[in-house]
Amino acid sequence: MIKNWISDDNLKAFVEILSSWIGYNFGQMDWDAIRFGVENTNQEADKWFDYTLEGRQTVKLWFAIDPGTYVVHVRIDCPPELSPKLEAAIDIMGIYKLVK
Repeated sequence: MIKNWISDDNLKAFVEILSSWIGYNFGQMDWDAIRFGVENTNQEADKWFDYTLEGRQTVKLWFAIDPGTYVVHVRIDCPPELSPKLEAAIDIMGIYKLVK
C-alpha cells in the first residue's frame, strides 16, 4: 500500500491521471463523489473517504484532509506494477501545482 500526500489543488488531476493509466473512464460524477466525500474527512481523526477505480486494473483509494493545510493524505492499494508510477506522480503533486 502506498501512503503519502498531495496538494489539495492537484487531487482531481491525480485521479484523472491514475484513471488514464488503468483505462478507467473518469467523469464528472466520479469527481463530484470524490470532491464531496473528501470534504468530511480528517486525517488527524482517522476519518477517510474511500473510492475504487475499476478499469483494466483495480485501484482502491483513500483520502483524508490534513486540517489547516493544503494537504490531502492518500492511501492507495494498487497492482505492484503501478507503484513506481504512482509514487513519482505523488512526489510531483506534492511539490508543484498542476495546471490544465
